[in-house]
Amino acid sequence: ALYKHHNNKSNISYKQSENKGIVLITLLIFISILSIIIVSSLFVSVSINAYNNDVKNHIVLKSKIESASEDIILKLLRNPIDYDSNQTLLIDDVLVQSQISNQSNIYTIISRAQKDNYYHSLKVVLDVANNKIIVQSWNDI
Repeated sequence: ALYKHHNNKSNISYKQSENKGIVLITLLIFISILSIIIVSSLFVSVSINAYNNDVKNHIVLKSKIESASEDIILKLLRNPIDYDSNQTLLIDDVLVQSQISNQSNIYTIISRAQKDNYYHSLKVVLDVANNKIIVQSWNDI
């Protein structure tokens, strides 16, 4: 005890106030730990949601760019003579811009698109000869 009392009642009240202090400190520590766990789980949840949106945008853009490139390949199959152009194609809510160049029957298609803050590009190189199209490369850039 911090001070001496000859009275037993004051010793009992001193121990009760000491127990109240320990309970209060334990409660504060518990609330602090609980708060840290809640904030951490919210942070992880927001991070996972942002990552899932990025993955979704990547998949959506890649499929739309590939569709635009395939559309150009179909047009080349119909009319391969001197096809050298630029094309803009709106697929759902995504605008895909494609540049097509031809050098000695080697066609290069570069398609680009943007959704939100995500950009994606695709480069396709084709060899067109004897009414056949051979895909030489199909790469994300």
